Amino acid sequence: NPVLGFDDLDPESVAWILVEADGRDGTEANAAVDRYCATIAPYGATVVRRAGSEAENEALWCLRKAVPWWVKRRSGAFHSVEDVVVPPSAVAELIERVYALATPLEYAVFGHAGDGNFHINPMKPPELPADAWEAARDEFLRALYAIAIDLGGTISGEHGIGRKRIAYAARAVGPHVDATARAVKVALDPNGIMNPGVLLADNR
Repeated sequence: NPVLGFDDLDPESVAWILVEADGRDGTEANAAVDRYCATIAPYGATVVRRAGSEAENEALWCLRKAVPWWVKRRSGAFHSVEDVVVPPSAVAELIERVYALATPLEYAVFGHAGDGNFHINPMKPPELPADAWEAARDEFLRALYAIAIDLGGTISGEHGIGRKRIAYAARAVGPHVDATARAVKVALDPNGIMNPGVLLADNR
Protein backbone atom coordinates (compact mmCIF):
# COMPACT_ATOMS: atom_id res chain seq x y z
CA ASN A 1 0.00 0.00 0.00
CA PRO A 2 1.21 3.55 -0.66
CA VAL A 3 2.29 5.60 2.35
CA LEU A 4 -0.59 7.48 3.94
CA GLY A 5 -0.22 11.28 3.94
CA PHE A 6 -2.19 14.24 5.26
CA ASP A 7 -3.87 14.66 1.89
CA ASP A 8 -5.38 11.19 2.26
CA LEU A 9 -7.29 12.19 5.40
CA ASP A 10 -10.83 13.47 5.03
CA PRO A 11 -10.91 17.05 6.44
CA GLU A 12 -14.56 16.53 7.36
CA SER A 13 -13.70 13.71 9.78
CA VAL A 14 -14.33 14.37 13.45
CA ALA A 15 -11.07 12.69 14.48
CA TRP A 16 -8.43 10.22 13.42
CA ILE A 17 -7.22 7.56 15.83
CA LEU A 18 -3.97 5.65 15.43
CA VAL A 19 -4.16 2.31 17.22
CA GLU A 20 -1.32 -0.15 17.67
CA ALA A 21 -1.50 -3.66 19.13
CA ASP A 22 1.10 -6.20 20.09
CA GLY A 23 0.99 -9.87 20.93
CA ARG A 24 3.05 -13.03 21.14
CA ASP A 25 2.85 -13.30 17.36
CA GLY A 26 1.26 -11.61 14.36
CA THR A 27 -1.93 -13.64 14.65
CA GLU A 28 -2.54 -12.44 18.20
CA ALA A 29 -1.76 -8.83 17.32
CA ASN A 30 -4.05 -8.90 14.30
CA ALA A 31 -6.83 -10.38 16.40
CA ALA A 32 -6.51 -7.44 18.79
CA VAL A 33 -6.74 -4.99 15.88
CA ASP A 34 -9.85 -6.82 14.66
CA ARG A 35 -11.44 -6.25 18.06
CA TYR A 36 -10.55 -2.55 17.96
CA CYS A 37 -12.11 -2.19 14.52
CA ALA A 38 -15.27 -3.97 15.68
CA THR A 39 -15.47 -1.64 18.70
CA ILE A 40 -15.43 1.57 16.67
CA ALA A 41 -17.64 0.39 13.79
CA PRO A 42 -21.00 0.99 15.57
CA TYR A 43 -20.03 4.66 15.99
CA GLY A 44 -19.68 5.26 12.27
CA ALA A 45 -15.89 5.01 12.25
CA THR A 46 -14.06 3.48 9.32
CA VAL A 47 -10.55 2.10 8.95
CA VAL A 48 -8.53 4.47 6.75
CA ARG A 49 -5.43 2.30 6.57
CA ARG A 50 -4.33 -0.90 8.27
CA ALA A 51 -0.62 -1.59 8.36
CA GLY A 52 0.37 -4.91 6.83
CA SER A 53 4.07 -4.73 7.63
CA GLU A 54 6.55 -3.14 10.00
CA ALA A 55 7.42 -0.56 7.32
CA GLU A 56 3.77 0.45 6.90
CA ASN A 57 3.37 0.63 10.66
CA GLU A 58 6.35 2.98 10.89
CA ALA A 59 4.94 5.10 8.05
CA LEU A 60 1.70 5.58 9.99
CA TRP A 61 3.63 6.62 13.08
CA CYS A 62 5.63 9.08 10.99
CA LEU A 63 2.34 10.72 10.04
CA ARG A 64 1.43 11.15 13.70
CA LYS A 65 4.89 12.47 14.55
CA ALA A 66 4.61 15.05 11.76
CA VAL A 67 1.64 16.79 13.38
CA PRO A 68 3.67 19.05 15.75
CA TRP A 69 5.84 20.12 12.82
CA TRP A 70 2.71 20.94 10.84
CA VAL A 71 1.64 23.21 13.72
CA LYS A 72 5.00 24.99 13.66
CA ARG A 73 4.97 25.44 9.89
CA ARG A 74 1.42 26.76 9.98
CA SER A 75 1.81 29.25 12.82
CA GLY A 76 5.53 29.97 13.14
CA ALA A 77 6.29 31.56 16.52
CA PHE A 78 2.61 32.18 17.20
CA HIS A 79 1.66 28.88 18.82
CA SER A 80 1.86 27.37 22.29
CA VAL A 81 2.79 23.74 22.95
CA GLU A 82 0.42 22.33 25.58
CA ASP A 83 -0.14 18.91 27.12
CA VAL A 84 -3.07 18.90 29.52
CA VAL A 85 -4.04 15.51 30.88
CA VAL A 86 -7.35 14.15 32.19
CA PRO A 87 -8.59 10.69 33.18
CA PRO A 88 -9.15 8.67 29.98
CA SER A 89 -12.86 8.50 30.76
CA ALA A 90 -13.01 12.32 30.54
CA VAL A 91 -11.29 12.68 27.16
CA ALA A 92 -14.53 13.14 25.21
CA GLU A 93 -15.76 15.86 27.59
CA LEU A 94 -12.38 17.59 27.46
CA ILE A 95 -12.55 17.85 23.68
CA GLU A 96 -16.20 18.89 23.67
CA ARG A 97 -15.60 21.67 26.18
CA VAL A 98 -12.54 22.94 24.33
CA TYR A 99 -14.49 23.04 21.07
CA ALA A 100 -17.16 25.10 22.85
CA LEU A 101 -14.71 27.82 23.94
CA ALA A 102 -15.21 31.26 22.45
CA THR A 103 -11.79 32.25 21.12
CA PRO A 104 -10.37 34.05 18.10
CA LEU A 105 -7.58 31.48 17.95
CA GLU A 106 -7.21 28.33 15.93
CA TYR A 107 -5.95 25.25 17.77
CA ALA A 108 -4.62 21.81 16.96
CA VAL A 109 -5.85 18.86 19.03
CA PHE A 110 -3.74 15.71 19.09
CA GLY A 111 -2.14 13.46 21.65
CA HIS A 112 -2.40 10.18 23.49
CA ALA A 113 -6.02 9.12 23.92
CA GLY A 114 -5.10 5.98 25.84
CA ASP A 115 -3.74 7.91 28.84
CA GLY A 116 -5.73 11.14 28.49
CA ASN A 117 -2.73 13.33 27.60
CA PHE A 118 -3.63 15.83 24.87
CA HIS A 119 -1.70 18.51 23.02
CA ILE A 120 -4.27 21.24 22.54
CA ASN A 121 -2.05 23.87 20.95
CA PRO A 122 -3.46 27.34 20.26
CA MET A 123 -2.30 29.07 17.07
CA LYS A 124 -2.71 32.61 15.77
CA PRO A 125 -4.91 32.76 12.66
CA PRO A 126 -3.60 35.00 9.84
CA GLU A 127 -6.30 37.62 10.39
CA LEU A 128 -5.47 38.16 14.07
CA PRO A 129 -2.98 41.01 14.63
CA ALA A 130 0.34 39.91 16.10
CA ASP A 131 -0.02 42.31 19.02
CA ALA A 132 -3.28 40.58 20.02
CA TRP A 133 -1.70 37.12 20.16
CA GLU A 134 -0.38 37.03 23.72
CA ALA A 135 -3.60 38.22 25.38
CA ALA A 136 -5.72 35.79 23.33
CA ARG A 137 -3.31 32.94 24.04
CA ASP A 138 -3.29 33.60 27.80
CA GLU A 139 -7.09 33.74 27.91
CA PHE A 140 -7.30 30.46 26.01
CA LEU A 141 -4.78 28.76 28.29
CA ARG A 142 -6.57 29.89 31.45
CA ALA A 143 -9.77 28.34 30.11
CA LEU A 144 -8.01 25.18 28.92
CA TYR A 145 -6.25 24.60 32.23
CA ALA A 146 -9.47 25.24 34.16
CA ILE A 147 -11.28 22.61 32.10
CA ALA A 148 -8.54 20.03 32.64
CA ILE A 149 -8.48 20.65 36.41
CA ASP A 150 -12.28 20.56 36.63
CA LEU A 151 -12.26 17.14 34.93
CA GLY A 152 -9.87 15.73 37.52
CA GLY A 153 -6.72 16.24 35.48
CA THR A 154 -3.85 18.66 35.53
CA ILE A 155 -2.12 21.25 33.35
CA SER A 156 0.82 19.18 32.12
CA GLY A 157 1.13 15.45 31.60
CA GLU A 158 4.67 15.25 30.23
CA HIS A 159 6.22 18.65 29.46
CA GLY A 160 6.34 19.96 33.03
CA ILE A 161 5.52 23.31 34.65
CA GLY A 162 8.54 25.63 34.47
CA ARG A 163 8.13 29.36 33.95
CA LYS A 164 5.41 28.89 31.38
CA ARG A 165 2.77 27.32 33.63
CA ILE A 166 3.97 28.31 37.10
CA ALA A 167 1.19 30.87 37.56
CA TYR A 168 -1.37 28.06 37.24
CA ALA A 169 0.45 25.40 39.28
CA ALA A 170 -1.10 26.18 42.67
CA ARG A 171 -4.59 25.75 41.30
CA ALA A 172 -3.59 22.49 39.63
CA VAL A 173 -2.14 20.84 42.75
CA GLY A 174 -4.45 22.40 45.35
CA PRO A 175 -3.69 24.57 48.40
CA HIS A 176 -2.36 21.81 50.66
CA VAL A 177 0.22 20.53 48.19
CA ASP A 178 1.19 24.10 47.29
CA ALA A 179 1.68 25.02 50.95
CA THR A 180 3.75 21.88 51.55
CA ALA A 181 5.94 22.62 48.53
CA ARG A 182 6.51 26.18 49.74
CA ALA A 183 7.47 24.97 53.21
CA VAL A 184 9.99 22.52 51.74
CA LYS A 185 11.39 25.25 49.48
CA VAL A 186 11.91 27.61 52.41
CA ALA A 187 13.52 24.85 54.50
CA LEU A 188 15.98 23.91 51.76
CA ASP A 189 16.49 27.36 50.27
CA PRO A 190 15.91 30.07 52.92
CA ASN A 191 17.72 32.68 50.82
CA GLY A 192 15.70 31.98 47.67
CA ILE A 193 18.71 31.38 45.43
CA MET A 194 17.69 28.02 43.95
CA ASN A 195 15.78 28.46 40.68
CA PRO A 196 13.96 31.59 41.90
CA GLY A 197 10.49 32.15 40.47
CA VAL A 198 10.45 28.82 38.64
CA LEU A 199 9.64 26.12 41.17
CA LEU A 200 6.92 28.20 42.83
CA ALA A 201 5.09 31.30 41.66
CA ASP A 202 6.03 34.55 43.44
CA ASN A 203 8.87 32.75 45.19
CA ARG A 204 12.26 34.39 45.57
